[in-house]
Amino acid sequence: MQKPMEAYGSDRVYYLMPQVGCFLTLAVLATFCLLSQLFVDMMQTALTRLHLSPEVAVLAMVGAALGWRPPPTWPLGLVALALGTAAFAGIGLALAGRLPALANLAATNSLYLVLLLIGGMVVPIDKFPAPLAAVAHALPAAPLAGLTVTTMGPESFATGWLWGVLAGWAIIAPLVAARTFRWDG
Repeated sequence: MQKPMEAYGSDRVYYLMPQVGCFLTLAVLATFCLLSQLFVDMMQTALTRLHLSPEVAVLAMVGAALGWRPPPTWPLGLVALALGTAAFAGIGLALAGRLPALANLAATNSLYLVLLLIGGMVVPIDKFPAPLAAVAHALPAAPLAGLTVTTMGPESFATGWLWGVLAGWAIIAPLVAARTFRWDG
């Protein structure tokens, strides 16, 4: 699917930029869980909005300083990051609304690490056994990683199914969160 970082040689920034963008989006999962659980515990009645745009802007400036020039498909990368943000925010809020504080912390950290490791950001998915690769492709982290690499880097491969999986998570996870999240714990 995607090439390992070593294959980029001196142009490693083209590998790293999409991966760091994907990592920031995955961090939304942990942030939403932490923020929502904090507010639940403090009996707050409103959740502050999380803005990913400053991080993406800083990432783009650092990448430009390192020589990264986004391809013409970069706006699709922003769409992928927005879909990933919706998916991970929905997962985070669904967890935070149903688990006690310590269980939520443990579940969020565990899920974050699992998604980071099997999402293709640390280890290429083609290195996994077939059953684990199938699970990885069905979760939102791998499609997000694949889409950011193809839309913001030099890679090109078929992405139709990636958009479908990520869009499905971006729709279903917030709907599940809306049905399960409760401020009263």
